[in-house]
Amino acid sequence: MSVFHSAYDTLACLGFANAQVQVKKSLLSVLMSRGDNPDYTADTPALNTPIPLVTINGASWHADVGYFAHPITMEIPSSLSPRYKHVTFVDARNYGYWRSDRWLVNNLPEVELQTVRACLNHIFTLAQPSFLKDVHVMPGQVYALLVAQSLQRAYMLNPSEMVVVSVVAAYFYCCLFEEDDGFEEVRERVLLKAAMYSKAPASDVARIMDGVGMIGTLEELAEQIKLRTGSVRLQHFNYVALLQFTAGNWIGHGSREMLGAALEHPPSWIAMVYGAVQEATYRRTNMGKIVESCSRGSADEQFIKNVNMLTGFATLRKQMAEDLQRK
Repeated sequence: MSVFHSAYDTLACLGFANAQVQVKKSLLSVLMSRGDNPDYTADTPALNTPIPLVTINGASWHADVGYFAHPITMEIPSSLSPRYKHVTFVDARNYGYWRSDRWLVNNLPEVELQTVRACLNHIFTLAQPSFLKDVHVMPGQVYALLVAQSLQRAYMLNPSEMVVVSVVAAYFYCCLFEEDDGFEEVRERVLLKAAMYSKAPASDVARIMDGVGMIGTLEELAEQIKLRTGSVRLQHFNYVALLQFTAGNWIGHGSREMLGAALEHPPSWIAMVYGAVQEATYRRTNMGKIVESCSRGSADEQFIKNVNMLTGFATLRKQMAEDLQRK
């Protein structure tokens, strides 16, 4: 398995491959009509060039673009974009509306969430995955807890089974940043990270994951959860059930699909954790409550600072606010 660089590579979005091809063609047409002028750019230490962002908001020249729920990072022909080899697109049409010649936002938290998600996606696609892997421990801790608590509620798991689920989920989260080739060389570090995220003793993590190599997909994660717990309650457990019982932990437009994709797509997951720290609406979700439980001391502040430094989103957020006021 290779790293899931796009949300559209995940199991949750498996049925959208053909539609995405058509959307990409229409996005190239948008660039042809507007030239080499992104709506926003964000500076990142992960790349030598800024992140160029184009927002699809339903303007007349966006009429032929089909809806797309997840940010798309595309390689652009030099004839269309001499300055930028890659551009990332965000579909904001569900979060605002046009009145005369002005686009008015009616869901600013969603616009900001999708924008920071787009920045993270751009970095994850073009830079080393380690930039996101090492951003903070909080996303990995939230991942392990959310999977474990969701299955505990659904299957009435006992405390020891819940620990096993947490360990396997934490291990899988670490695998999302690695490639099959050379995994054995990094496996010890993955085990240590899994212990940190699950808060289980390193010796327990090594025992639970003994003999397990790369876990590459949600399907494989579900199988390992079933095998490692050995619970009779989980004898028919699979990735469909995993998606079913975890996807309700978020809120917003297309929330179930977004969380399902985020389970295999680190940029989406980190953006959701970021949103749950920053925005009261998201803090009220089950995932938001888990994020709050992981925000001991100044952990949440450091996490936000790290993401802002990586994506340039603090500055970008001010630019967006000023732009929306002018509109």
